[in-house]
Amino acid sequence: MSKRPGYIMRIIRSGPPSRPFGWKLCQQGASHKTMVIGCSTINFRTRGEAVADSVSTAVLLAPSLEGLIINFDYGYREDDL
Repeated sequence: MSKRPGYIMRIIRSGPPSRPFGWKLCQQGASHKTMVIGCSTINFRTRGEAVADSVSTAVLLAPSLEGLIINFDYGYREDDL
């Protein structure tokens, strides 16, 4: 039985100092490699704003991502992905 892919919502630092936060939704496969499948199109002033926006996106994607379980990771920089 193959393991379903996991999804990780990463809150990242990607913008200018006035709006440093964004998010990326990554799919983690069986080989533990991650692939970005979605990202924020705007940057946010706080992590909380980025989390709120990412959750609303996850809710919209949930029906197409069977068994969606999202783990949140904080503090990544854009070039870490």
